[in-house]
Amino acid sequence: MEADSRTMPYNPNALYNNNTGLSIKTGGMVTPMVRSLESNYHYCSNLVYNNDRLSTILFDGGYASVDEGGGIVMYFYVKDHLGSNRLVVDGNGNIEEVNHYYPFGALMGDRCGVSRNKYKYIGKELDTMYGWNMQDHEARWYDPVLGRWVATDPLEEKYPSISSYSYVLNNPIIFIDPEGKEWKYTKDKNGNTIISVDVILQIEANLSPEQISAYKASITFAFNNMLMLASNNKVSGEVTFEGNEVAGIHTPTLTWYSNKDSKIAGITTLGSSTVNILNSDNTQKTGDEFASDVIHELLHTLRLVHPFEVTQTADTELLRTGKNSYISTQNTVSDIRDNIMNYNMILIDGKSFKETNPNGIQNKITLGQIDLMIKEIDLQQKGAGANGDCRYWSEYSGYDVKSKTK
Repeated sequence: MEADSRTMPYNPNALYNNNTGLSIKTGGMVTPMVRSLESNYHYCSNLVYNNDRLSTILFDGGYASVDEGGGIVMYFYVKDHLGSNRLVVDGNGNIEEVNHYYPFGALMGDRCGVSRNKYKYIGKELDTMYGWNMQDHEARWYDPVLGRWVATDPLEEKYPSISSYSYVLNNPIIFIDPEGKEWKYTKDKNGNTIISVDVILQIEANLSPEQISAYKASITFAFNNMLMLASNNKVSGEVTFEGNEVAGIHTPTLTWYSNKDSKIAGITTLGSSTVNILNSDNTQKTGDEFASDVIHELLHTLRLVHPFEVTQTADTELLRTGKNSYISTQNTVSDIRDNIMNYNMILIDGKSFKETNPNGIQNKITLGQIDLMIKEIDLQQKGAGANGDCRYWSEYSGYDVKSKTK
């Protein structure tokens, strides 16, 4: 993996103000310059290196500080409703840092405690290097004192009525702008596509932290594996679980629940998904089983529907021959029974997935469905489906599955 290198050059002979990081010149001009810091930070995934030594390990909910001797101290975040880190506590529950914020994210003067934590408002990194004091939102920098972006929005042409420098429609109490990961796709330097989604996760089931982490890992792995297999490694995927309401763009809500009386694996309404952690026999789903059900429902939030009800792409085309009975066509992929949007009891060409793979998991997707995902992401990035847009959620592309003519 290629590391993001942040090198801090320094000039030990330069004059600078320790508080501001600005050089003072006799001509009355105040110009930015580097401080005399002998540090060289490298970011590689969740690992942070300082002068080629591992110094910090980032994880969901906190970080581990690594000293020069290799000792590790764990620290954990206590967040507010926006995802801002209000407290930093150690493994014994001792408070190491307290942060209070103004509405647009600037730190209040009564904050206390000093730790190595750089992640503050809405969980984004506050870069104080050289007195910069800006938040890194990946796509651009944000000034929490001004409450404005310091660069234009890369997607500004999609929102002509909104100032490109405005932060979350000037409503930071409700909305955040983490980095536009709702449903999103990007291209890497080799032209490969990465499809990602950051869901708002709600857990209404008695699960341990270890079980929650295991389910998250299973979902992310299965989503990526599904896309990679279908595209010959040209499309990959990522599911994260730190979503918040984003102004003007739909963010999927995913609820995990436990209901012994329900025989429904999951349901999606108006772009919000609910998935049962229990099977119909009331046993708890394995990671693979749960991942399949979650991904099925998340794809509904991109308006992908069941191939046995609606033909949305040529490679999922089916013809109805009877109740829950279908045949494939010359356009249909050969492994259509394995498709993640199908049901395992549906008969296709005389057999069901349950019969052919009694212990298997439906985890396939077609290239046509991937293309449809990208089209729907484009629509949602333009605002479709946001704020309970009932018209968007009541419609879908494609046509009802046809019956075979005699």
